[in-house]
Amino acid sequence: MIKINVRRFASASKLLEVGEAYLLENEAANNLSLGVLYRILEQDNHSQQDLFAIVEDANGIVLVMIKTSLHLILAGNSVNKAGIDYAVSYLSTQQIVLPSVIGPLDLAHCFAEKWAARKNLSYTINMRQRIYRLDRVIEKKRSTGRCRKALPQDMAFLRDWVYDFSKTTLTPFTPEEARIFAEEGIKLETIYIWEDDQQTPVSIAKKVRSTKNGAVIGLVYTPPIYRKKGYASACVAALSQQLLDEGYSFCSLYTDLSNPTSNHIYMDIGYQPVVDSIVYQFD
Repeated sequence: MIKINVRRFASASKLLEVGEAYLLENEAANNLSLGVLYRILEQDNHSQQDLFAIVEDANGIVLVMIKTSLHLILAGNSVNKAGIDYAVSYLSTQQIVLPSVIGPLDLAHCFAEKWAARKNLSYTINMRQRIYRLDRVIEKKRSTGRCRKALPQDMAFLRDWVYDFSKTTLTPFTPEEARIFAEEGIKLETIYIWEDDQQTPVSIAKKVRSTKNGAVIGLVYTPPIYRKKGYASACVAALSQQLLDEGYSFCSLYTDLSNPTSNHIYMDIGYQPVVDSIVYQFD
């Protein structure tokens, strides 16, 4: 019988010492886990309630678990049911509360099923997602205009756009949170705006995090009045190319599978599906 063990770490840096190579084997698929760990390491801030752990058997790591303020984030290159059983048992004994879990489709489903049974809970699908990776932007004619970094004077509309976008996500912002998020994006130069030929801002996208070799794009939003004109495609294509030009080997992003339009436009740019992801909410 293969012995299974959970190793819990005091910090993101300690987990990375042991688990980074494993996560980098599928870097685009694991961009959320890696990005969260790198951000915590960079900002040097984590709560005593955070969880950094791996599950391993005699052959090595079978599951990586990270929990900060919201989800339990799972990463694994395959579904190891014995490992998930052990993880569920361990987390239960640690009195850890899990509002939700996010991870690769089969992995997250197996965990949610076992956790719900263990804790006598129900679970529902919060969002079905797909992770995409781009190594080269497909060159083709797109909407005319230009892509530029967001500036302080853009706050007049940017806060509202961020707020409206957040309503479609798992963690909607308050107007004040949207303002803070927009201001930080301007300060860090991570929000980009697509302007049409009249220099009117019509769409935005953001570099939301980095992994070792890749950059992750998010916050892709076009106000309803400017939609169906190809502005989002042009903005994401331009930002993706810029990130590649800066030295990243690839770009990746998450999509909501309930929105077929966004999934189509990203593939038209050159993004290819990597893995499906899912978020389960526990009730």
